[in-house]
Amino acid sequence: MPPSTDKTGVLVGASDTHDSIQSIDLSCSRGGIHNVRAIEGVQISGRVHIKNGVIIRSANLDSVGQWQAERFLHRYGVKAIFDLRDERDIGKKSETTCGIPVYRLSALHAVDPEVVATYFQGLSQDTPSAFASFYMHICALSEAAFKTIFTYIRDNPDCPFLVHCELGKDRTGVFISILLQVLGVSEDYIIGDYHLSQFAIKPIIAKRVERLHKHPLIEGLSIAPEALDNHFLALQDSMRLFIGAFRDNYGDGSGYLRSLGFSCEDIASIQSNLTCIQ
Repeated sequence: MPPSTDKTGVLVGASDTHDSIQSIDLSCSRGGIHNVRAIEGVQISGRVHIKNGVIIRSANLDSVGQWQAERFLHRYGVKAIFDLRDERDIGKKSETTCGIPVYRLSALHAVDPEVVATYFQGLSQDTPSAFASFYMHICALSEAAFKTIFTYIRDNPDCPFLVHCELGKDRTGVFISILLQVLGVSEDYIIGDYHLSQFAIKPIIAKRVERLHKHPLIEGLSIAPEALDNHFLALQDSMRLFIGAFRDNYGDGSGYLRSLGFSCEDIASIQSNLTCIQ
């Protein structure tokens, strides 16, 4: 079912299995924050659900004013903000975080320029495979960043947190995918949630294209117009291929956490802190 807009102005789309509804908060978009949604109403198995209002994802907060930030952060009850951007991505650091701790965790600080070049070349040939391969690089390069977030979740039950990057699509999409796999969420839901970003980032693509051309990793590269357009897609097949490659490499979400050094008890705490029985 393709996303649509409901009577409250929220962009919604049902997963193929109809076990949940994902929604993008368009009121936040009007306030300067894009691609915002909480992972809510997700049934894992039987009576086990993800706790509502704990996992929030978005694009960057740079253009948000103080009033909008306070309204947004209060609305979701955010207790911690995890920014996955590299310093090279940040045009202006948001100073409107209302005293909430901000953890700046570069997810791609050590990315090889050749990997970036291969990625953009692949976008013109096989877009889903190019994304899946690049997302596997994010998994490896973001181990320290992702471990920090999972440690916070382990140690802070019932504390809503926000994860964002530049668009809230790629680095954030990879983290959310891993997190949902740790919790045992269906592949259909993970793919459907990821796909919503394609619609939600449209208002900020033009500005991002301007900044992208000036990025140190992009300067000097000859990028085909088709590849640049495809870079802003969030195709279902891209996430499907990534999940397959991720499982081939790590087994499942818990396997990834074990590779980061988490014990079985740690993983159980992470799962317990984000789920409930209804």
